Amino acid sequence: MKTPTPLLICFKQGISNRQQNIYFTKEKQQMIKKIFKRYRHLIREMFLYGIIGSTSAGIDTLVFSFLVFELGVFSVVANCISVVIGISISFTLNLNFTFKVKDKIVRRGISFFSVGLFGLSLSSGLIALGEYLDWNILYTKISTIFIVALIQYLLNKFISFRKTKLMETE
Repeated sequence: MKTPTPLLICFKQGISNRQQNIYFTKEKQQMIKKIFKRYRHLIREMFLYGIIGSTSAGIDTLVFSFLVFELGVFSVVANCISVVIGISISFTLNLNFTFKVKDKIVRRGISFFSVGLFGLSLSSGLIALGEYLDWNILYTKISTIFIVALIQYLLNKFISFRKTKLMETE
């Protein structure tokens, strides 16, 4: 029987080492479970916020397109109408499903709309900056979405939908 060459031995050991790295050890699995358990609420909240935001943005875009291309509404007016509709849908869904708060609806609504309009202003400013710097407009828009969404999530979580003292004691 022929003895394996050192290269073949190294190759076999390399494969087995890679195979071992594919699977998590029990300690790693337990650590990951602890992290998910600790941050499960935050992960769920951010996931729902993203899904609702994407849905609202899609509806905003559809309304905008319908107003501009089917009804011939001026694009700036159509944008204002569609953004208000998108923010309204997002507020209603986030209120009921993501943050699950039922008090001070008017105050929360005004705050949410303010954050939404701030996000619109911020994204417009970042896109204008990208155009000024001659960046690829599509990459600028996509980057802007993530930056603005994170800032809006934090503002809405800690300002628009913060729990009141009464709710925290229950």
